[in-house]
Amino acid sequence: MQIRKLTQKDFFDLLQAINGSFADYIVPFQLDNTQLEFKITSEDIVFEWSVGIFEENQLVAFMMHGVRKTEDKTMVYNAGTGVLPEYRGQGLVGKMYEYILPFLKENNVQQLVLEVIEDNHSAIRAYEKMVSSSNANYCVLTGN
Repeated sequence: MQIRKLTQKDFFDLLQAINGSFADYIVPFQLDNTQLEFKITSEDIVFEWSVGIFEENQLVAFMMHGVRKTEDKTMVYNAGTGVLPEYRGQGLVGKMYEYILPFLKENNVQQLVLEVIEDNHSAIRAYEKMVSSSNANYCVLTGN
């Protein structure tokens, strides 16, 4: 497996990985090209600040990051993390954070924002492991 930052050239691979990762999600959804382009634009997603894991040129796990900068602060928002079903349970989310956190620190990110649905226990566990080893915070969405 290869882990690396994403590039614009990964757009269609990312679209396939999103749709594959979220087909069986708590709230299943699928995106088309236009919807992904809108998400990237509206959430300030920067490919070079996002990360993916590839197996034989297939994107099997991804983490999209939106980046917002003010005069005195850089904030990164996790705009979506997914792992294809057949690759779950291998700690890939943790590996992506291990890869990208040094880059975020080098770029003086003061805040990393994560959101997770209350019933997504595997995501909560992954984020709890990551939060215990960094200065990130996460928010659990309850739907109430």
